[in-house]
Amino acid sequence: MTQRRSLFVLVNLGFWLFALTIFAAQEVEKDVEMRKEIVFQQLLSFLPDDGSIARLKTQDSGIVPPKCGMPLFAQARLWYDSYSPEQQAVLDKVLQERPKLPNSMVSGKGNFRIHYTTSGSDAVDPSDRNNNNVPDYVDEVAKAFERSLDIQIKILQYRPLPDDQGIDGQEHDVFIRNLGNGGYGVTWSENVIPETEQKDVTSYIEIDNDFIGSAYQSKGLDGMRVTAAHELLHSIQFGYRDAFFQNEFFYYELCASWVEDFVYDDVNDYYSSAPAFLRDVAEPFNQFGSPAHYGAAIWNHFLEERYDAIQATTRAWEYILEGTFVTQAINDGLRDKSIDFNEAFAEFAIWNYFTGVRAKNSYYKEGAFLGEVPVATVESFDNVVVGAVKSLGCQYYRYTGLADTSYYFTGSSQIDRNLFRFSLIVLRSGNVSTAIVRPGEAYFLGALSPSSQVVVIPVNLQALTGEDNNELMTSTVEFSFKLERGVIAGVDNRGIKAIYPNPFRVNSDGEVQFEYAIDPLKAADIAILASFGKVVHKSKIYFDGQNPTYSWDGNSEAGRPVASGVYLVLLRQGDFMETKKIALIRE
Repeated sequence: MTQRRSLFVLVNLGFWLFALTIFAAQEVEKDVEMRKEIVFQQLLSFLPDDGSIARLKTQDSGIVPPKCGMPLFAQARLWYDSYSPEQQAVLDKVLQERPKLPNSMVSGKGNFRIHYTTSGSDAVDPSDRNNNNVPDYVDEVAKAFERSLDIQIKILQYRPLPDDQGIDGQEHDVFIRNLGNGGYGVTWSENVIPETEQKDVTSYIEIDNDFIGSAYQSKGLDGMRVTAAHELLHSIQFGYRDAFFQNEFFYYELCASWVEDFVYDDVNDYYSSAPAFLRDVAEPFNQFGSPAHYGAAIWNHFLEERYDAIQATTRAWEYILEGTFVTQAINDGLRDKSIDFNEAFAEFAIWNYFTGVRAKNSYYKEGAFLGEVPVATVESFDNVVVGAVKSLGCQYYRYTGLADTSYYFTGSSQIDRNLFRFSLIVLRSGNVSTAIVRPGEAYFLGALSPSSQVVVIPVNLQALTGEDNNELMTSTVEFSFKLERGVIAGVDNRGIKAIYPNPFRVNSDGEVQFEYAIDPLKAADIAILASFGKVVHKSKIYFDGQNPTYSWDGNSEAGRPVASGVYLVLLRQGDFMETKKIALIRE
């Protein structure tokens, strides 16, 4: 009877798990469909409002465009087949027709043609104080684009603007329109440029005609100037590769938002988006779907201020040009500057703690204006904290109410230890110390007082790079960690504690286990030596719990079976070294 009841419970549990899985999949599908409609509605606000556009607009006043329309069109293009024929006709029109404005002027250095009008809804202020027969606003637009081009090409060393293919003349085209509703600008990709190896495209830019209204963080000429820098970089990016994948848009926008501040450092438009990004750090870094994600531009600020590595941001685009997926391209660009992405991203999490009310001079120079990350308080140490974090996301936990004694930290994760880090911040009487710890290691914090605080930041370094953005939104990695009082077992008792079985009969035993004790603050080396001193197998080992062990299957480094005989097991850590014998029998 008990067995039948257990079977019934298992079948019931299996049914509900299956049902929950189906329900979750249906909810994700609903979210995607809703997102598709929101994207289309946001996109409409960037288009000339003729009769066909007006018919498709909903009455939902809560749908407003982001500051830049580029990713909206790129996303709508990905979902093209799922839109209605009427919606597809609107997208086709964007692909086939540029805006039509009656007037234009060529910028001073001849790189841009600025299109404008002085009448109708798209009209610019006609004031012409220098009497050159061009509105002053248009003159300022031309200057802003030339300044932005000069800095982005000469200082940041991006590639030149892609060939305009003679559309409306040889100059790159900028259209001044009434975007309204908080839309700053949009860069439209057009036709693939022939006879080039990369998937580059022609493009044109639209920017707002006045930047007036509460929806704009930076208003008037300041809003126009940072938009010129932002949208111009999109056109340059399209010379590397058109934006194809949904979870690549984040880097197009991240770099374009950062370059605003690089070209116009005194405007600081990113102050408005950074707080929302920091509140959202548990979400995947490499996603784009809300205005909060413009705040990811602080990643480039971090690279600039921490490593003086602005060229690494440009170098990544060279890898994107070659077809490398964006997250790997970022990694490759950093590697060329001798920067490890995993360590840098874990340190980025530390920097992001010191913003807003917690800002310190040794971190972001403008950190006080960027808002704060959410922090959970852990009041009871010696208890295991368990959680889950998404791809390239992190979470913050702060210990308070510590006792007057020594502490050490240990943590573990569900995935490979190379793809996860625990970033630690220790605050003692105003002094700050930090560390980056891998799962399976232990870190000794030393003596703390009741006024001390310890911040633990689990950081998931697994970069999901598939085309399906839903995977980013639903996949998590579990972790656990603990802050414990006292000294760490094994620090003063290093050595090989046990070998079993010994002798090791390969055919029947399969593996031999070496139990060891090491200083948990650093790695050690273990090696198997033949009787004449030749190394046949070696590995790095780390502290991993109270009784860490290492296993060996009797094969050499090359994967070949070693012969029967007596071997030496060597444990080395710093100036500590110990050897013990093992007999291997191959029957």
